[in-house]
Amino acid sequence: MPSSTLVQTAVFAVGVLLLGLLNSFVNPSALDLGNDYFPANPAAVVVSGEPLEHGYATTSYADLFSYLDLLYEEPPFVVVLDARSAEHYAAGHIPGAFLLDQFHQDRYIDALLPTLKQAAMVVVYCTGGDCEDSIFLSNSLVYHYGMDKDSISIFEGGVALWEEQGSPLKEGSAR
Repeated sequence: MPSSTLVQTAVFAVGVLLLGLLNSFVNPSALDLGNDYFPANPAAVVVSGEPLEHGYATTSYADLFSYLDLLYEEPPFVVVLDARSAEHYAAGHIPGAFLLDQFHQDRYIDALLPTLKQAAMVVVYCTGGDCEDSIFLSNSLVYHYGMDKDSISIFEGGVALWEEQGSPLKEGSAR
């Protein structure tokens, strides 16, 4: 009897593995097996006396608003990235921001990487509040694409704070 149970368990495990691999083949955007979804957490840093769990500098609303005039400079001084989905970006994004969907980076990164590496500062944002897409995207930029961590800053308030301050959002697809 015990050998029968072991054989059934092994057959079940192999079946589940095959179904999982088939799903990844049929729907490759569901789960990227080559992506590290849980990168090592960088050491916490201290900025203005407050420890930041994500380890990146932050950009205030006032600073981000003042950067709007610099977004179209050549070479770029500041690049603003929206880490949300294409649907959220199209519904309304910070003017001048590029779309770099945290969950579909492969669709946008090749076109953006040269510009990002030229910029003195890259500001990343998402929805704000409990949204952590900007942190995950920042980690990917540093650990997968070789960006300098010191050049990346997170606008923690995100779109929610931008709207709360009365600033307009721009509608439309990726620029």
